[in-house]
Amino acid sequence: MKNPFFTSVLFTACIFIIQNAFAQAPGKLSYQAVIRNSSGQLVTNQAVGMQIVIFQGSIDGNVVYEEVQTPVTNANGLVSTEIGGNAGFDAIDWAGGPFFLRTDIDIGGGTNYTITSTSQMLSVPYALHAKTAEAFTGTLTETQDLSDVAAIDNSVNTQLKDVTDPTDAQDAATKAYVDALVSEIQVLTTRVQDAEGNLYSTVKIGNQVWMGENLRTTLYRNHEAIPLVTGNTAWTNLTTPAYCWYDNDDANKIYGALYNWYTVNTGNLCPAGWHVPTDEEMTTLINYLGAPYIAGGKLKEAGIAHWCTPNAGSTNESGFTLSAYPNPVSDVLVLRIENDNCENLFYRLSDINGRQIENSEITDRKTCINMGGLMPAVYYLSVIKTGSLEGIVVFKIIKN
Repeated sequence: MKNPFFTSVLFTACIFIIQNAFAQAPGKLSYQAVIRNSSGQLVTNQAVGMQIVIFQGSIDGNVVYEEVQTPVTNANGLVSTEIGGNAGFDAIDWAGGPFFLRTDIDIGGGTNYTITSTSQMLSVPYALHAKTAEAFTGTLTETQDLSDVAAIDNSVNTQLKDVTDPTDAQDAATKAYVDALVSEIQVLTTRVQDAEGNLYSTVKIGNQVWMGENLRTTLYRNHEAIPLVTGNTAWTNLTTPAYCWYDNDDANKIYGALYNWYTVNTGNLCPAGWHVPTDEEMTTLINYLGAPYIAGGKLKEAGIAHWCTPNAGSTNESGFTLSAYPNPVSDVLVLRIENDNCENLFYRLSDINGRQIENSEITDRKTCINMGGLMPAVYYLSVIKTGSLEGIVVFKIIKN
């Protein structure tokens, strides 16, 4: 009997690699899933055997593609892979649907598949059908000139000016509106996960994107362990990489780990695509926030919950210390704002495809969001200031 504890989290074409301005749609799809064993427990940091089969016409129709992989789950049981690496994927006629995707899993890493999931490929793969529409035959008759829609103070063959922001589904979008959406997407796509599986919020300050929390990984980017050194004398005499926790207390992980220079200098400490900031980058941050003597206050949370008294001048205007926990979450997600000022803030919960699930005003420093009724998947929680489309902070949330 096939094991039911396999949860498909998302199925999306991750668009892709554009080779030139008029390249055809590339032949790969991104796929993620949360893997659980027969007891419902997450299968973490483990290679799993995966067989992928695409059927055409029906759930047991003609097999048009197959491949076998051995991906590795992360600390949250999430496996990420790409479909389409074998011959034959590019030959699929996506116009001839429907198509169904079946994944068979062996949590032991072999081919003794005991977990099966089948789902219809509804929307994303049909983007690949666009490559069959590169040529047009027949007659196209245009009955409306630009002059018919040009507004006052506009003329044909020039830009349309003073267009309002869209309000309805078929409205044209202004450049400012699109720019704001692009800015939010840039934040959404800079979610950070280290080699140990820890998830970090990010915050955009000026034109820079920073991690909103201190790094706390005990593994290098290549998954090699960083030595833990707790003795003061041993630490002082080190000439090799090491880390420790503040006051040698695991309870202080909330503040992040302490790394010596030899660890930082490996260039292998931060998650892929991230690095320890340079002096020039720190100067840019300080200048954007005003000056050296006020930048620190704008980066620190108010109060003395995590800072020594009196912690005067701290406002956290930069948004560095918003937090969402627990993550992964099974039932209630807590959104906490360390800054006392919640004015003009609201949150938006969206699925992996950007569809809004919940949108509500934030009226308190602690907001409880019930996610118990949602399917296990990856979601995004955006904290947004009223009147803006750009997220102050966007959290990647894994729902178990």
